[in-house]
Amino acid sequence: MTRPTRSRAELLNVLRAHEAELRARGVETMTLFGSMAREEATGGSDVDLAIRPGAGFCAGGFDHFGRLDALRDCLIALLGCEVDLSRRLPYGRDWPA
Repeated sequence: MTRPTRSRAELLNVLRAHEAELRARGVETMTLFGSMAREEATGGSDVDLAIRPGAGFCAGGFDHFGRLDALRDCLIALLGCEVDLSRRLPYGRDWPA
């Protein structure tokens, strides 16, 4: 899989341009973190994204994992590089209520 060749600003612009599509997939919010967010990415870096799924993200149970995989595949296609997708914010933090 290819590694990110875009800058942080370019990645954020791509995500903003596809906001409606990502929301239609059930994403309420998304946060870029890791080396790309800090602008310290190297050739071996991936794009780290944390999502907060909306109420209609999945039907529950194992459907959740299928939706996460499909969303990750979508993000890989949009960004053109490897994506590490998480439901939690980095360092064990959770989304505010």
